Amino acid sequence: MENVKECFIKVEEKKYSGISLRFHPLFDLDIIGDKLKKIGFKNVIVETEIVQVKYNNLFTFMRDLRGMGLTNNLTNRSKFFTPKSLFYEVNELLMKDNKDKEFLVPFEIITLTAWKENL
Repeated sequence: MENVKECFIKVEEKKYSGISLRFHPLFDLDIIGDKLKKIGFKNVIVETEIVQVKYNNLFTFMRDLRGMGLTNNLTNRSKFFTPKSLFYEVNELLMKDNKDKEFLVPFEIITLTAWKENL
C-alpha cells in the first residue's frame, strides 16, 4: 500500500505542513518467526504472497479495508476530524497520469505455520 501511503503524505504535507498516523506499521517477518521459536514452536514456516487489486477510487479501497477489519485504531493517531476534501485530493493524486482511471494496491498475505507439542 506504499502508493496510497505516499499520496496521503504528499497531500497532508501540502495542506497541513505535516502528516498524521493513518496506517499500521508493517510486520517484520523475521521477528515473527523468531518470536514463535522463542515461545517453543518448531518447524516455523512463514510464507507470503502478494495479490494486486485494482481500484477505481480511494473510497472503494477504504471500504474493502474496513471490510477486512482494518480501521485506524492506532493510539497516537490524530483525533481531529478529517475533511472529505483530503480524501478527494488523495484520490485525484492516485488517478493522476492514469488513463485507465484505476490504481493497483498490493496486499501481502502472510501465512504462518508452526508446530508445538503438548499444548
